[in-house]
Amino acid sequence: PPFFLVIRYVDSLWRKALVWYPRKARGHPSLCELGLLLPAIVENSMMIPSNHRNGESALVMAGGTVAAAAAAVVLYRKRDTVQKSLCKDLPMYILTNHRSAVVTVFGLPLSLLFDTILRVRSNYMTMFHSAPHLHDERVAKIQEAVKNRPDKESPLCTARPGWMSISLSYRNYKQKWNAIEMPLYDILDIDLEERVVRVEPFVSIGQLTHALNPKGYTLPVVPEMDDLTVGGLINGTGIESSSHHAGLFHELLLELELLLGDGTVVIATATNEYSDLFHAIPWSYGTLALLLSAKLKLLPCSKYVKVTYTPHVDSQEGYVEHMRQLSGEYNTTEGNTNGNKVPMFVEGLAYSLNSAVVMEGEFVDSIPKGGQINCLSLWWKPWFYKHVEKNFKVRCNKSRIYSST
Repeated sequence: PPFFLVIRYVDSLWRKALVWYPRKARGHPSLCELGLLLPAIVENSMMIPSNHRNGESALVMAGGTVAAAAAAVVLYRKRDTVQKSLCKDLPMYILTNHRSAVVTVFGLPLSLLFDTILRVRSNYMTMFHSAPHLHDERVAKIQEAVKNRPDKESPLCTARPGWMSISLSYRNYKQKWNAIEMPLYDILDIDLEERVVRVEPFVSIGQLTHALNPKGYTLPVVPEMDDLTVGGLINGTGIESSSHHAGLFHELLLELELLLGDGTVVIATATNEYSDLFHAIPWSYGTLALLLSAKLKLLPCSKYVKVTYTPHVDSQEGYVEHMRQLSGEYNTTEGNTNGNKVPMFVEGLAYSLNSAVVMEGEFVDSIPKGGQINCLSLWWKPWFYKHVEKNFKVRCNKSRIYSST
């Protein structure tokens, strides 16, 4: 019957749980034995012949009652260990050993829903509200919260929850510090004539590229993870396949709007009175000031990126030297004296110590005859490294793929 199939399934889970169950509990076999005994009692009671079931079932029920009572006593005495196992060890076991199922069933749908909500909210704010005016109101509230924080001896930090970060580290320190709510998620202004965009710190790379690409512009450095935020890339750092000539992400900065610990709002640039703060914010991880907004450089872009794949199958020195040439290492400050072309993008994927695929990319407006279109980021597409590996294995000569931006 289905009920007993469920019992059998629970019993199998319990047996597997003994593998990760803490050693403290393993030192008390009565708990484990009783846990395995109860399903066996119920299962065996169904195997008793009907003509002996009345007397023997009573004996089984009595034994089951005693076993249940003993199990309850053991569980009560070891309640702290059991609680830790159920509330911490079991979730960690599931998240570690069955993470693919958790990501597929829960992570991906929730991530898609969250990204959709943020995109709809961004479009709504752009269409129906004045973002700069709302920005000033939000800054005033944040400024008031900093001035009136309850514990002025404790450090300041944002109240952004840890689950919104791509880092796997915990954010326990925020429970002890002055966590300031900072609802700053909007693109404030896009000036195509000056090639400048002004954004709030929690604008994501995905949100920004979706707003810029239709206008024919992009950031000179676009980190590949959509969930990375502008504030995190400025306070930390960011790098991508165009950094060999555009630099790190914070080198796109033109202006920073900052909130100091005393509640003062300042504008920092590379040349004004707060230039020292402007240069100190990158790599500071938010320890010097709270970021309120930033102005970043823009770059015109085309619809497609032409990617040239060059496999290196038998030499580590070969692909390392190729990367050096493409990145302009041998070019002098006066010009490209070696005649090496420095492409817009340089990337490499190593599949072993001596085999790799070096990729160079350039913006192109149209696809020439014979080019192949590879639209990235579609849910049914293979991982990019698998796409490159397939191309690398099939053809060991140079091949060109045109990727949509």
